[in-house]
Amino acid sequence: MKKIRTKIIVILLLLVLIPLIPTSILVFQLIHQTYRVGVNPQVREGLEQGMTFSKMIYDLQRKELVTALEFMAQTTVFQESAKISPAVFDLPMKLDTGFWHLHSLSLFDGRGHKLQQIDYDSLGAATFDPRILTEFRIPERRSLVVSDREANRFTAVLKIEPVKTFRGFLVLQASMQKIPLLKADSLLNTQQIYQTLDFKRDHLIKSFLWSFILIFVILLALVILLGIWISARLTSPFSQLVTATAEIGKGNLDYRLPVSSRRDEVGQLIFHFNAMTRQLKENQQRMIYLEKMAAWQQMARKMAHEIKNPLTPIQLTIQQLVDKYDGSNREYHKLLQECFEIIQDEIGSLRRLVSEFSEFGRLPELQLSMGNLNELIREVAALYSGRLRLKLDGKIPVFAFDEDRMRRLFINLIENAIQADLGNQPITIETEIMKDRIIIKVQDRGEGISDQQIDKIFEPYFSTKKGSMGLGLAISRLIVEEHGGTIRVESEIKKGTAFIIDLPLNNLNNQVNHG
Repeated sequence: MKKIRTKIIVILLLLVLIPLIPTSILVFQLIHQTYRVGVNPQVREGLEQGMTFSKMIYDLQRKELVTALEFMAQTTVFQESAKISPAVFDLPMKLDTGFWHLHSLSLFDGRGHKLQQIDYDSLGAATFDPRILTEFRIPERRSLVVSDREANRFTAVLKIEPVKTFRGFLVLQASMQKIPLLKADSLLNTQQIYQTLDFKRDHLIKSFLWSFILIFVILLALVILLGIWISARLTSPFSQLVTATAEIGKGNLDYRLPVSSRRDEVGQLIFHFNAMTRQLKENQQRMIYLEKMAAWQQMARKMAHEIKNPLTPIQLTIQQLVDKYDGSNREYHKLLQECFEIIQDEIGSLRRLVSEFSEFGRLPELQLSMGNLNELIREVAALYSGRLRLKLDGKIPVFAFDEDRMRRLFINLIENAIQADLGNQPITIETEIMKDRIIIKVQDRGEGISDQQIDKIFEPYFSTKKGSMGLGLAISRLIVEEHGGTIRVESEIKKGTAFIIDLPLNNLNNQVNHG
């Protein structure tokens, strides 16, 4: 069985390993092609151009903030009182490009003190760090834009050249509109992802391949485990079958395979194998019994011949002795007469024994013919004037049996039941058809039979009744065995005994058809 198990596992492995090479090549190509779709020079160039354009727009918009402040400074915004002109309220209209959202405009003196602030929305009150103004210590610096992308806060500062006696700074706080900012961030994230993928190209491809190999190894291990389980499940019953056939080959017909709960072909094989061995055991027992009975029959014929021959001379001799005596001695004559009667009785017993031996030893061969079993039972029951109670199954069909033998069988069983039941209680005969078998039951209500006697009850010359040779039940079993059936005994002390006969219906009909 190990060879079969190994072959099953190897076949399953080949089914997995054979597609491995083309599958690996295909997966490798798919990974490379998929990677090239997203990571290639065209995509890189497009992202770089997009980032360049985005930065250019970003720088232009930053300059626009400064340009707006310069516009304010070039107008007559500042008076000697250093007040912001009302014209600054038009500033959001001038910067309404869909890119900036203004929050506040503030005026600081040269020392960084806030002189005035105009808020365009609620965010205009956000604090401004005057330390930014220190960047203008460099004389050449005239403007500055401070960016905080995370907070989306942009601050533009313009140094105001001396106007009459005023020197200071004009500060504009604004934020980008969400849509342009999100688009710029999305483009930046895309470029970063692309750079990561491009930088880790080989590493990622290897990771995909190793993942594929790992999955394949796991699949291979599962296939091996599955192969071991399937092979064990398939070959285990066959191993048991090999062992069973070896045991049967040794003559151990009592060996049985463990009953399986499987309902597939293997389960059916186990079931039919056990049925076959059971049938072989029954056939073996039947053959042994028939051979044993044949030996008993041969011995009975020989004994009948050996006993019968001297009986007549003995009987004639003793008769002659009695007839020749003149009776002169009365007491001797009386003794002679008593001895003569005893010898006559014993000779009669021996003649009956010879008759039984002859009948047992000269049973005719089985003569099968189609007949009605229930009708035969009714005919036999009529001989016993109402002592029998019949429960006959009307569904029993006409089938093949030896009518004379079966009549002898029922008479033997009925006589045995009558002798066992001295209370004259009814004897029951039942028939029943079960699939392709006929069950016959003859039951009495006598004293019953002990377990020790049941084991020997069908053996020739064994009897529990005085004056019986014990051939009746032996002949009954022989008749049943010749019909391919079985007979068994069920008995309870003080409750009665039942003889149960099991006859195969189809086998008997087939014998007639082949005959």
